[in-house]
Order: sequence, then C-alpha cells, then structure tokens
Amino acid sequence: MEGIAVERVTGIGGELTRPHSMNMLGIAFEAITAVLGGLAAALVLTWLGWTAFKVVRHPEWGPPAMLVLLVAVSGGALRSSDFLRMVVLFGAIAGMLVWAEGGDWRERHKSKGRNASPDAHPSSESGALPSTRGAKFLDRNHLKG
Repeated sequence: MEGIAVERVTGIGGELTRPHSMNMLGIAFEAITAVLGGLAAALVLTWLGWTAFKVVRHPEWGPPAMLVLLVAVSGGALRSSDFLRMVVLFGAIAGMLVWAEGGDWRERHKSKGRNASPDAHPSSESGALPSTRGAKFLDRNHLKG
C-alpha cells in the first residue's frame, strides 16, 4: 500500500492496517451527529421548559431549569460525552435568547388573570364576532406589543 497513509492497529488477531481516511470519515460523522443531535435535543428541552413554566407565568425560567436538571441527572457523564456538552451549550444559548421574550410574554398575558388560558383570545360569550368596543380593545393591545 504505497502512497496511502495507513495506521497500524494491534488487535486480538494480530497487527492490522487500515487507511486514515476511514478514521477521518468516522470523526466527521461523529462531530456532525453530535452537533445536530445536540441542537435538536436542546430545542426540545427549551420548548419543554418554556411550555411547563408557562403554567406558573414565568416561561423564561424553563430553559435554565431544564439545563440544571440535565446537568444534575447526567452527573459525571457530562465530562466524557460530546453529545451532552453540545446539548448544554445549545441549551444555554437558547436560554439566553428566550429570557427577554419570557418577560415580554408575561407582560402581554398579565391582564388575562390566573384562571385564563395562556393563549386565549378575548371574544364575546356567544361565540359571535366581537363588538366594535372589543375591536377597539384588540387594536389598543395590538399597538402595545
């Protein structure tokens, strides 16, 4: 095998040789899957935390709480797992990005009361179209945020 870089590996069956290009493909595949998988897992954890903490009207606490839970559960595996490190990195970035949006979300939903659905829209009791008074209310709230 002249001209091709090879790696000599001693295994159970004796000494083996394999091209370095196979190692590079494996390393590239592991890196790509760690990044994409970490990003996907961080997005799911961020969404899950946001949704869970909307119940207590503080959705911005969700992503950091999920990161703390992940680090607590993973224990020592965080040091040796590239995937977990990627999840923590992307989760921290997502947590910083949604922190300000959580405060804005709370301000937008403050007037609905504690028993109202977080995503409910004001409408008349009968289910008909809102009156012009309701339309003015909607326009005023739309201009605020």
